[in-house]
Amino acid sequence: SWNTNKNTTTTYNTAYNTTTTWSTSAPSPDQVISLDGTNDAMRFLDTGVQTDLHNMWDGGGTWACLFRITGSTSYTNQYFYQNGWGGGWNNLIWIYPIDGEDYTVRFRQHWSGGIGEWHQDGFDMSEYHLMIITYDNGSTSNNPKFYWNFSGNDENTNPSESNTPSGSLRAMDADYAAYGAAKNGNTPRPLMANIAAAACWSSVLSSSDINSVRATFGGDYADWSDYDTGNCLFFHNFDSSNVSGTTVSPVHGGSDYNLTLTNGAGTSSTTPWS
Repeated sequence: SWNTNKNTTTTYNTAYNTTTTWSTSAPSPDQVISLDGTNDAMRFLDTGVQTDLHNMWDGGGTWACLFRITGSTSYTNQYFYQNGWGGGWNNLIWIYPIDGEDYTVRFRQHWSGGIGEWHQDGFDMSEYHLMIITYDNGSTSNNPKFYWNFSGNDENTNPSESNTPSGSLRAMDADYAAYGAAKNGNTPRPLMANIAAAACWSSVLSSSDINSVRATFGGDYADWSDYDTGNCLFFHNFDSSNVSGTTVSPVHGGSDYNLTLTNGAGTSSTTPWS
Protein backbone atom coordinates (compact mmCIF):
# COMPACT_ATOMS: atom_id res chain seq x y z
CA SER A 1 0.00 0.00 0.00
CA TRP A 2 1.22 3.53 -0.83
CA ASN A 3 1.66 6.05 1.95
CA THR A 4 1.86 9.25 -0.09
CA ASN A 5 2.44 11.47 2.94
CA LYS A 6 5.67 9.74 3.90
CA ASN A 7 6.51 8.05 0.59
CA THR A 8 6.87 4.60 2.06
CA THR A 9 5.60 1.18 1.11
CA THR A 10 4.62 -1.36 3.77
CA THR A 11 4.52 -5.12 3.19
CA TYR A 12 3.05 -7.51 5.74
CA ASN A 13 4.42 -11.03 6.03
CA THR A 14 1.54 -12.78 7.75
CA ALA A 15 3.30 -16.14 7.94
CA TYR A 16 5.92 -14.76 10.30
CA ASN A 17 3.99 -11.78 11.67
CA THR A 18 6.63 -9.31 10.57
CA THR A 19 6.37 -5.90 8.98
CA THR A 20 8.95 -4.46 6.60
CA THR A 21 8.94 -0.77 5.73
CA TRP A 22 11.34 0.95 3.34
CA SER A 23 11.62 4.34 1.76
CA THR A 24 10.75 4.49 -1.91
CA SER A 25 9.38 6.90 -4.51
CA ALA A 26 5.75 7.89 -4.40
CA PRO A 27 3.82 7.87 -7.68
CA SER A 28 4.52 11.06 -9.62
CA PRO A 29 1.77 13.37 -10.90
CA ASP A 30 0.46 12.37 -14.31
CA GLN A 31 0.59 15.77 -16.04
CA VAL A 32 2.11 19.24 -16.04
CA ILE A 33 0.82 22.71 -16.89
CA SER A 34 1.65 23.92 -20.39
CA LEU A 35 1.93 27.66 -21.16
CA ASP A 36 2.18 28.43 -24.88
CA GLY A 37 4.11 31.73 -24.87
CA THR A 38 1.28 33.91 -26.19
CA ASN A 39 -0.78 35.02 -23.19
CA ASP A 40 -1.33 31.87 -21.10
CA ALA A 41 -1.08 32.20 -17.34
CA MET A 42 -1.83 30.64 -13.97
CA ARG A 43 -3.08 33.29 -11.57
CA PHE A 44 -3.84 33.60 -7.86
CA LEU A 45 -7.14 35.44 -8.00
CA ASP A 46 -8.25 35.14 -4.38
CA THR A 47 -7.69 38.53 -2.73
CA GLY A 48 -7.12 36.83 0.62
CA VAL A 49 -3.62 35.73 -0.37
CA GLN A 50 -2.36 38.92 -2.00
CA THR A 51 -0.70 40.27 1.14
CA ASP A 52 0.91 36.91 1.95
CA LEU A 53 2.36 36.60 -1.54
CA HIS A 54 3.49 40.21 -1.80
CA ASN A 55 5.20 40.11 1.60
CA MET A 56 6.64 36.59 1.50
CA TRP A 57 10.24 37.86 1.23
CA ASP A 58 9.89 40.11 4.31
CA GLY A 59 12.32 38.64 6.79
CA GLY A 60 13.15 35.92 4.30
CA GLY A 61 11.25 33.79 1.80
CA THR A 62 11.74 30.87 -0.59
CA TRP A 63 10.44 30.19 -4.10
CA ALA A 64 10.76 26.75 -5.69
CA CYS A 65 9.66 25.49 -9.08
CA LEU A 66 10.23 22.45 -11.30
CA PHE A 67 9.93 23.56 -14.92
CA ARG A 68 11.17 23.39 -18.49
CA ILE A 69 11.31 26.41 -20.79
CA THR A 70 9.99 25.05 -24.09
CA GLY A 71 10.84 27.78 -26.59
CA SER A 72 11.32 31.42 -27.43
CA THR A 73 8.46 33.89 -27.79
CA SER A 74 8.05 37.02 -29.88
CA TYR A 75 9.73 38.96 -27.05
CA THR A 76 13.37 38.87 -26.00
CA ASN A 77 12.43 37.90 -22.45
CA GLN A 78 9.85 35.87 -20.58
CA TYR A 79 8.33 36.81 -17.23
CA PHE A 80 8.07 33.62 -15.18
CA TYR A 81 6.59 34.53 -11.79
CA GLN A 82 5.45 37.86 -10.42
CA ASN A 83 3.82 38.69 -7.10
CA GLY A 84 1.71 41.46 -8.58
CA TRP A 85 1.85 44.62 -10.61
CA GLY A 86 0.18 48.00 -10.59
CA GLY A 87 2.59 50.92 -10.74
CA GLY A 88 5.48 48.60 -10.01
CA TRP A 89 6.12 45.15 -8.61
CA ASN A 90 7.34 43.51 -5.47
CA ASN A 91 9.52 40.96 -7.18
CA LEU A 92 9.89 39.17 -10.45
CA ILE A 93 11.52 35.98 -11.69
CA TRP A 94 12.19 36.11 -15.40
CA ILE A 95 14.07 34.47 -18.26
CA TYR A 96 16.63 36.55 -20.17
CA PRO A 97 18.66 36.44 -22.28
CA ILE A 98 17.66 33.52 -24.49
CA ASP A 99 20.38 32.35 -26.88
CA GLY A 100 19.29 29.32 -28.86
CA GLU A 101 18.64 26.63 -26.25
CA ASP A 102 20.47 28.52 -23.47
CA TYR A 103 18.92 31.01 -21.07
CA THR A 104 19.50 32.91 -17.83
CA VAL A 105 17.25 33.01 -14.74
CA ARG A 106 16.92 36.48 -13.18
CA PHE A 107 15.50 37.62 -9.86
CA ARG A 108 14.37 41.23 -9.39
CA GLN A 109 13.28 43.07 -6.22
CA HIS A 110 11.84 46.57 -6.36
CA TRP A 111 13.27 49.34 -4.16
CA SER A 112 12.39 53.04 -4.14
CA GLY A 113 15.86 54.18 -5.25
CA GLY A 114 17.01 51.37 -7.50
CA ILE A 115 15.91 47.91 -8.57
CA GLY A 116 17.94 45.03 -7.20
CA GLU A 117 18.55 42.36 -9.82
CA TRP A 118 20.65 39.20 -9.77
CA HIS A 119 21.07 36.40 -12.29
CA GLN A 120 22.30 32.88 -12.88
CA ASP A 121 23.39 31.65 -16.32
CA GLY A 122 23.68 28.22 -17.86
CA PHE A 123 20.22 26.69 -18.23
CA ASP A 124 19.11 24.59 -21.20
CA MET A 125 15.64 24.50 -22.77
CA SER A 126 15.92 20.78 -23.48
CA GLU A 127 15.94 19.94 -19.77
CA TYR A 128 13.72 20.21 -16.73
CA HIS A 129 15.26 22.26 -13.93
CA LEU A 130 14.39 22.50 -10.26
CA MET A 131 15.10 26.09 -9.19
CA ILE A 132 15.03 27.32 -5.58
CA ILE A 133 15.58 31.00 -4.74
CA THR A 134 15.83 32.33 -1.18
CA TYR A 135 15.91 36.03 -0.29
CA ASP A 136 15.55 38.39 2.66
CA ASN A 137 14.50 41.86 1.50
CA GLY A 138 15.15 43.41 4.89
CA SER A 139 18.27 45.17 3.64
CA THR A 140 19.71 46.29 0.31
CA SER A 141 22.93 44.53 1.32
CA ASN A 142 21.25 41.12 1.17
CA ASN A 143 21.60 38.95 -1.93
CA PRO A 144 19.28 36.19 -3.06
CA LYS A 145 20.69 32.68 -3.21
CA PHE A 146 20.13 30.34 -6.15
CA TYR A 147 19.99 26.55 -5.85
CA TRP A 148 19.10 24.25 -8.73
CA ASN A 149 18.77 20.60 -9.60
CA PHE A 150 20.74 18.24 -7.34
CA SER A 151 22.67 19.37 -4.27
CA GLY A 152 26.38 19.91 -4.69
CA ASN A 153 27.89 22.38 -7.11
CA ASP A 154 24.55 23.58 -8.50
CA GLU A 155 24.20 26.60 -6.26
CA ASN A 156 25.28 30.22 -6.09
CA THR A 157 25.00 32.05 -2.78
CA ASN A 158 26.55 35.23 -4.19
CA PRO A 159 25.02 35.59 -7.65
CA SER A 160 25.99 38.16 -10.24
CA GLU A 161 24.34 41.50 -9.57
CA SER A 162 22.94 43.25 -12.63
CA ASN A 163 21.50 46.18 -10.65
CA THR A 164 22.37 47.32 -7.13
CA PRO A 165 19.35 48.03 -4.92
CA SER A 166 19.07 51.33 -3.08
CA GLY A 167 16.52 53.34 -1.15
CA SER A 168 13.67 51.83 0.81
CA LEU A 169 11.64 48.75 0.05
CA ARG A 170 8.83 49.42 -2.39
CA ALA A 171 6.01 47.04 -1.58
CA MET A 172 3.21 47.01 -4.14
CA ASP A 173 -0.14 45.79 -2.90
CA ALA A 174 -1.18 44.91 -6.45
CA ASP A 175 -3.36 42.17 -7.88
CA TYR A 176 -2.62 39.24 -10.14
CA ALA A 177 0.21 37.26 -8.71
CA ALA A 178 0.86 34.88 -11.59
CA TYR A 179 2.98 32.37 -13.44
CA GLY A 180 3.28 33.57 -17.02
CA ALA A 181 1.65 36.56 -18.74
CA ALA A 182 3.08 38.95 -16.18
CA LYS A 183 3.53 42.54 -17.26
CA ASN A 184 6.12 45.22 -17.86
CA GLY A 185 3.94 48.31 -17.63
CA ASN A 186 1.01 47.43 -19.90
CA THR A 187 2.95 44.99 -22.08
CA PRO A 188 2.70 41.24 -21.38
CA ARG A 189 5.86 39.19 -21.37
CA PRO A 190 4.43 35.70 -21.87
CA LEU A 191 6.05 32.47 -20.74
CA MET A 192 6.55 29.36 -22.88
CA ALA A 193 7.07 26.53 -20.45
CA ASN A 194 5.92 23.34 -18.79
CA ILE A 195 5.51 23.64 -15.02
CA ALA A 196 5.49 20.45 -12.97
CA ALA A 197 5.54 21.66 -9.35
CA ALA A 198 5.75 24.95 -7.46
CA ALA A 199 5.89 26.16 -3.86
CA CYS A 200 6.56 29.27 -1.76
CA TRP A 201 7.55 29.73 1.88
CA SER A 202 7.53 32.85 4.05
CA SER A 203 10.92 31.77 5.42
CA VAL A 204 14.38 30.93 4.18
CA LEU A 205 14.51 27.15 4.07
CA SER A 206 17.34 25.54 6.00
CA SER A 207 20.13 23.84 4.08
CA SER A 208 18.79 20.43 5.06
CA ASP A 209 15.27 21.30 3.87
CA ILE A 210 16.60 22.74 0.61
CA ASN A 211 18.53 19.54 -0.01
CA SER A 212 15.47 17.46 0.86
CA VAL A 213 13.47 19.27 -1.82
CA ARG A 214 16.36 18.89 -4.26
CA ALA A 215 16.53 15.18 -3.53
CA THR A 216 13.17 14.83 -5.32
CA PHE A 217 14.75 16.03 -8.58
CA GLY A 218 15.24 13.27 -11.10
CA GLY A 219 12.54 11.01 -9.71
CA ASP A 220 9.20 11.68 -8.10
CA TYR A 221 8.30 15.17 -6.90
CA ALA A 222 6.56 14.52 -3.63
CA ASP A 223 4.98 17.08 -1.34
CA TRP A 224 7.56 19.81 -0.67
CA SER A 225 5.36 21.25 2.07
CA ASP A 226 6.62 18.43 4.30
CA TYR A 227 9.61 20.74 4.85
CA ASP A 228 9.08 23.77 7.10
CA THR A 229 5.36 23.08 6.89
CA GLY A 230 4.36 25.95 9.18
CA ASN A 231 5.85 28.54 6.81
CA CYS A 232 4.86 26.90 3.52
CA LEU A 233 2.28 29.13 1.85
CA PHE A 234 1.41 26.62 -0.85
CA PHE A 235 2.59 23.61 -2.79
CA HIS A 236 1.15 22.71 -6.19
CA ASN A 237 1.64 19.77 -8.41
CA PHE A 238 -0.64 19.37 -11.38
CA ASP A 239 -1.88 15.81 -11.14
CA SER A 240 -5.23 15.33 -12.84
CA SER A 241 -6.82 14.89 -9.42
CA ASN A 242 -5.85 18.51 -8.58
CA VAL A 243 -7.07 20.14 -11.82
CA SER A 244 -10.76 20.67 -12.51
CA GLY A 245 -11.60 22.77 -15.54
CA THR A 246 -9.56 25.97 -15.12
CA THR A 247 -9.08 25.57 -11.35
CA VAL A 248 -5.93 24.08 -9.84
CA SER A 249 -6.22 23.11 -6.17
CA PRO A 250 -3.05 23.12 -4.09
CA VAL A 251 -1.75 19.99 -2.41
CA HIS A 252 -0.95 22.28 0.53
CA GLY A 253 -2.24 25.75 1.34
CA GLY A 254 -6.01 25.55 1.11
CA SER A 255 -8.48 26.88 -1.44
CA ASP A 256 -7.31 30.49 -1.03
CA TYR A 257 -4.25 29.41 -3.00
CA ASN A 258 -6.22 27.99 -5.90
CA LEU A 259 -4.67 28.81 -9.26
CA THR A 260 -6.84 29.80 -12.22
CA LEU A 261 -5.73 28.80 -15.72
CA THR A 262 -6.34 31.77 -18.03
CA ASN A 263 -6.26 32.46 -21.76
CA GLY A 264 -6.16 28.81 -22.73
CA ALA A 265 -3.44 27.52 -20.43
CA GLY A 266 -3.74 23.74 -20.32
CA THR A 267 -2.15 20.47 -19.32
CA SER A 268 0.35 18.14 -20.95
CA SER A 269 0.82 14.45 -20.18
CA THR A 270 4.55 14.71 -20.93
CA THR A 271 5.90 14.68 -17.37
CA PRO A 272 9.51 15.24 -16.32
CA TRP A 273 10.39 11.63 -15.62
CA SER A 274 8.05 9.79 -18.02
